[in-house]
Amino acid sequence: MNLKTNPKFLALIVIIEILYFYVMYFFLLFSFFLYFGSGAGSESETAINSGKIANLIIILPPIIYNFFRIYKLKIETKSEKRKAFIIATIIYIMFLTYQIYCGIISL
Repeated sequence: MNLKTNPKFLALIVIIEILYFYVMYFFLLFSFFLYFGSGAGSESETAINSGKIANLIIILPPIIYNFFRIYKLKIETKSEKRKAFIIATIIYIMFLTYQIYCGIISL
């Protein structure tokens, strides 16, 4: 079994996914703060449900994109890039698990 992968490509994928996470996190944090405020409106049911939906918007797109790329590369039989996407998905899920464990995001 050949476990060879392109480390530059893998690093690029992981960096883009982590940058996406932080950019979307701060964008949604500040936009929800501007929309709901800091008083009683921020504790409403609408604000809490919006936060849960925002967490899914932050988490799911990179994972879904990686799975589609893995499937497409499986059809094209480009195993080196496919392995890079698989490893990047595993690293991103570990990153998300750490963020949930630290309390940055919650589900």
